[in-house]
Amino acid sequence: MQYATWRPVLGLSLIAGVLSPFVLSHRGAPPPINTRAVGEVHSGSLTTMLAATNAPVQDTRPRLLNRGTQLDGRLRLPPAEHMAIHADPFEDAWQAPAIGGIDLATGAYSAAEVDIALAATGFSWVVGRSYNARQEASGSHMDSNGVQGQNWFQASQPSIVLYDPGGTASDMVYLMYGADRFAEYKRVVNSGITGDTFAGVNGAAGVFLFTNGGSAPDTYELTDQNGVPCNASPSELV
Repeated sequence: MQYATWRPVLGLSLIAGVLSPFVLSHRGAPPPINTRAVGEVHSGSLTTMLAATNAPVQDTRPRLLNRGTQLDGRLRLPPAEHMAIHADPFEDAWQAPAIGGIDLATGAYSAAEVDIALAATGFSWVVGRSYNARQEASGSHMDSNGVQGQNWFQASQPSIVLYDPGGTASDMVYLMYGADRFAEYKRVVNSGITGDTFAGVNGAAGVFLFTNGGSAPDTYELTDQNGVPCNASPSELV
């Protein structure tokens, strides 16, 4: 009888010992809480393309459906450069459904190719191109005419377009990294104070930091979610 009683107790002890690594302890400090979500949705630009000017130098203007990231952080349209701009670090690039090169979401022919990638110490130079025949300006069709040719975008020269309704919390930075792809970054506000940092929204990740150059040109520096910086020169800004 004593043996029969002891066996279930021993069994429960073994189960508790096996499960103990998975039981959260009530002792110690609680995990840190971050009030800012990694994948933040910005309702102001969720269904509206706020960028109202063409990309400098490239002259392209993608449409709202050309957003390069999904709202869950998946990368819909990858950049040619090695930039981790999507909020989900574990997901591979998700290609939009297409038939014969026609993007079924936009109804447009989508082409993006890397022609040559040159690696060197401390940096890399990727020369490629993307195409978008469905661009719009003020709701009407337009054909861009940039350095790569009509409706083409040179991947080695990504550009940014600013949406600035008055130096407020609604300010946005649009990263144009292809003729048919872009990512959005919204000005960060802390304790009611608008700062010089723009964080990724609507599936994008990373931050832009604005630096007032004074007598020198102003700069916007993008740091992706891997901590890799990518500078934007003044000639690439609007």
